[in-house]
Amino acid sequence: MFASIFLFVLYTILFAICLYWMSHKRILQLASPLAISGFLIRIGLGCLYGFIYGSVYNGDDTWRFHWLGVEETGHLIETPVSYLSAVFQLKEYTVAYEMSSAWESVEFGFLIKLLAFLNLFSGGNYYVNVVLFSMISFWGSYFLYRLFLEVFPAKRTWLWIAAFAFIPALFWTAGIRKDGLIFLGLSLSLYSFYQLFCTPNKKYLFGLVIGILLLIVNRHMLVLTLIPAAVLFVWTRQSSIKLSHLLTGAVFFLVMSLYFLPEKFSLLLREKRTSFEALTGGSRMDMPELDGSRIGLVKSIPHAVYNVLLQPLPTVSSGLLSGLSGIETFLILLAILLAVFFPESTALNRSQMALLCKLLLLCLINYMIIGMIVPFSGATVRYRAPFEAILLIVVWSLTDFRRILNKFTLK
Repeated sequence: MFASIFLFVLYTILFAICLYWMSHKRILQLASPLAISGFLIRIGLGCLYGFIYGSVYNGDDTWRFHWLGVEETGHLIETPVSYLSAVFQLKEYTVAYEMSSAWESVEFGFLIKLLAFLNLFSGGNYYVNVVLFSMISFWGSYFLYRLFLEVFPAKRTWLWIAAFAFIPALFWTAGIRKDGLIFLGLSLSLYSFYQLFCTPNKKYLFGLVIGILLLIVNRHMLVLTLIPAAVLFVWTRQSSIKLSHLLTGAVFFLVMSLYFLPEKFSLLLREKRTSFEALTGGSRMDMPELDGSRIGLVKSIPHAVYNVLLQPLPTVSSGLLSGLSGIETFLILLAILLAVFFPESTALNRSQMALLCKLLLLCLINYMIIGMIVPFSGATVRYRAPFEAILLIVVWSLTDFRRILNKFTLK
């Protein structure tokens, strides 16, 4: 126990010192107190995640992955050559991790292999691994912050809150699960693509490749959703159309694209839904049936977006995490309403408009897919977390907070 506490404190201090040095050397475009506090918040939520799922929910997958990682560490130490060769044996992954497909086994196998490596430095302690894992997932928040800082420098305070301190969304990416790695891959891909498009440089191309690879090995279908968002970004940069017209056109384009997609896509979503429905859970939601047809896919869009954006409702939430998720839903809806009634008076330039259109479309596509295939509100909350952080920053970028303060501050 003493050794684990020592390692926990040691790694936390070492990374905090690293952040302090990088900030003062201008490598990190973030003040050291803000960077360190963002890291500490992530560690605290990661520990809370492990404690809640370990004591209230009897372990869940986060502890299962931890113990599988401990077993893999023994394999790594005893037979390192066999361990490395097993990385490329997909059939063995499927059997060992009880997955339904090779792709799924690679996604979970990557996390377990990573945990096995971290155990060499943590001694196999879950909470020490939280610190080490936070050293990796921290950069997801940082790259998302940097992406918006390039375009909305006047909003830096709100950007930091959304990226580093919005606890409802941060909680789900701070735990030891692949969600933190997905958040990192998504943020790195978005940031690198924007920088590469504006100022071509090999380091941004490298960042884009790394980000996409992280997405491929953790949630490969997400990569496909980046394509229409990137196309819209490039087109918007070249046009002078109003934001409202662009968003209307983007939604119409999305619906028509779904209708004309090959029916294999519809069948794939139905298969994903079927695999989820085979699971048990206490937060099952009503969902329209997916019959595998393209018209059925289009008809399910409104209900899918409703499930992801509005569920769980604060008034019907039960249980600890469900209640907190209900508050999270309320806060996001409040942020959207404030953006509608108190829009930013400063006109958007072309770069700002292009980025916002791209990210709104990305969030809409993924909300729609999650809402179509995931029948449990508890799982929906976790899957939407990376996109919720993005949506919150987009909404706050469009909100005039000075008008809100002037409206509600007593004079």
